[in-house]
Amino acid sequence: MKKQCTILTACLVAVALTGCADASTSISKSDEALVTIGDTKITKGEVYDVAKRTYGASFTLNEALNVISEKEEIKLTDEMKKSVEDQLKILKSSAGENFEQQLKDAGYKNEEEYKEKVLYPNTKQQGLVKKYVKNNKKSLFSSYSPRKAQKLEFTSKEDAQKALEEIKNGKPIEEFTTVNTSSGTSQLEETYTTKSSLPTGAFDKIKAMEKPGLIEEVIEDTTSSKYYVFKVTQVDPNKFEDDAIDAIVSTGSSEITNASNVYWLDKYEFNVYDKDIYDGLKAIDEKYVD
Repeated sequence: MKKQCTILTACLVAVALTGCADASTSISKSDEALVTIGDTKITKGEVYDVAKRTYGASFTLNEALNVISEKEEIKLTDEMKKSVEDQLKILKSSAGENFEQQLKDAGYKNEEEYKEKVLYPNTKQQGLVKKYVKNNKKSLFSSYSPRKAQKLEFTSKEDAQKALEEIKNGKPIEEFTTVNTSSGTSQLEETYTTKSSLPTGAFDKIKAMEKPGLIEEVIEDTTSSKYYVFKVTQVDPNKFEDDAIDAIVSTGSSEITNASNVYWLDKYEFNVYDKDIYDGLKAIDEKYVD
């Protein structure tokens, strides 16, 4: 483990370690009772130990990333604020009239405090992932191979083949915004990567295109009995950098998030001074504490 630390996790006492083999943090007055039930007492230390083992790793990681987001000056953009409002709409729809009470039960005074303490920091952490991708775009563009393409989807192979022939004969794919069959739908341009959910082999054919153009065959998805026509519109991700980064973040999922976390924790010489939390972080991704 690294021997220096520039990020100290909130509520943990720093203990100098060699390898974090057996060290553990504690709190003052750990024998003091928080709850008594007859002759039985539950102490501050017992609650702390349970909370640390149960939530310590995720809490520590989240707090560290919040600190790093501030150090990296990740700003809350209008797009991020809109994302937060969209999340709130979903939460309110799910909770219904119980939403405000659920916030209070969770320890938040109101919606605004919940946004400030939870949703905004979490959204800024997504900004941190995007910055990681941008800082490493050469290698990540190579491994994720972002491409832009237009897609037509059919439930009938005959309809898909007919559309393909019409496009080959000069009909612009944009005219298929509403496909003139009962079996077709269109998605006019999306950014795809190696991690996108596409029929087997479809992205390989997209990636193989050295320049924009029509893939001159119908691609079948045997698992869903659907048929696709693709036209590649961009093969150089540097020409659509922002969309390429967004696609890597969204399709890379936990893989890209974990890689980003490792990158930032390493940059800021993240260190852990408690075995329970160290073990918990290692279980999430051992590179977090290597």
